[in-house]
Amino acid sequence: MEDTILPSKIFCFHPSAEKETKNRNRTVYHYTSPEGLLAILSSSSIRFTDCQFLNDRSEYNHIHIPLEAAFEEVRSSLYHTGLSELIQGFINDKYDFQELIVENPSLGHDGTKLLTMRHFVFCASTDPDLLNMWNYYVKGNKYQGYNLGISVNDIIRSLSSMTEHNSKLFYGPVIYSNKEKIDTLKKAIQVTDESLHLALKNISNSDNQELVIQEKYEELVSYLENFRLFFKDASFSSEKEYRFVLRMPERQTEMPGSPIKIDYTVRQGVVTPHCDVPFRKNGVIKKITVAPMVENALATAGLQRYLQDNGYDNYIEINESKIPIRY
Repeated sequence: MEDTILPSKIFCFHPSAEKETKNRNRTVYHYTSPEGLLAILSSSSIRFTDCQFLNDRSEYNHIHIPLEAAFEEVRSSLYHTGLSELIQGFINDKYDFQELIVENPSLGHDGTKLLTMRHFVFCASTDPDLLNMWNYYVKGNKYQGYNLGISVNDIIRSLSSMTEHNSKLFYGPVIYSNKEKIDTLKKAIQVTDESLHLALKNISNSDNQELVIQEKYEELVSYLENFRLFFKDASFSSEKEYRFVLRMPERQTEMPGSPIKIDYTVRQGVVTPHCDVPFRKNGVIKKITVAPMVENALATAGLQRYLQDNGYDNYIEINESKIPIRY
């Protein structure tokens, strides 16, 4: 199958231990309630939630802690010691992100505009049968949940059909280890610092120097803004999270022709922004696992009939949790 992914719109976050090919050629697991499962299957879409409304209060802003530690460890070796203050002053706590969009390169500055961007997140796990995740779906002292095994490669191909060119998708594993966070950020800082040092070597004009400094500075800020949602507090490490992050204009409904619209639902009594992103029925969902203690035979029979009656592939595998819970 021809790869239709547009590299200008879809980006892989792959720390040193996680190569891009490994990232894409894997199945990840979205745990959900019975109602959530039926909503996904009936609409053939997955829900991305505004990052401000996720269950971890430190989402999006957790990056400040490892970023400060990373700068502290490399500060004495940097060519450009002011880099730390510049970057940390820009990475703020606002959930809105201003992005300069080039609409017509031939017009120079007149062909650009600033758009207010928001980040929306779809969460999964790398573990197909995880007790900590099943625990979110206990109702009446019984486990009532499912997970969908989703092909990363196929969901990305499906999402690549997004027509709104200002939207971007980022995907990859969440980092929980403090050391790995710091090492990942140190590498980004050092690469930027070295690149800036080399670029300035042969430039004598002060105006040109300022332009180069600004360019390199923006590259590092862009990296941090793009991937800050992949750094998470270690207390959530048991979830083994793998996530997809969609960055899109805040006023997406004003973008003509876009298949993705911002909508609202109520979660835990809070009005929550989200967007539902359609996917192809063929190949995206590889398997469905039934939580422990659900009536497995009945749950499997109901799922099989639903999938057959609603145009899903026959090869979607239905499994039962192997966790030996009695009650």
